[in-house]
Amino acid sequence: MPKLSEENQNEFIKDYLSWDGILVLRILAENTNDVIMPNLIGALYHLHSKPIKKEYHSDDQLQSSGHYMRIDGSSI
Repeated sequence: MPKLSEENQNEFIKDYLSWDGILVLRILAENTNDVIMPNLIGALYHLHSKPIKKEYHSDDQLQSSGHYMRIDGSSI
């Protein structure tokens, strides 16, 4: 993961994670190891920085399909 500017870090933390996301990450950090957390945070930042391409023409089709994009930690 490239070095982020302070502005990018603040946007990711405040706008994307917010307080709820930070709480969840802290709970996960207490219950996982030091290898999992950097991969998870990297995947979250990857989702934040690159918008997901919509495969369907309308939001209704996208929501009803129930499919989610899988992030592979090795590609980050």
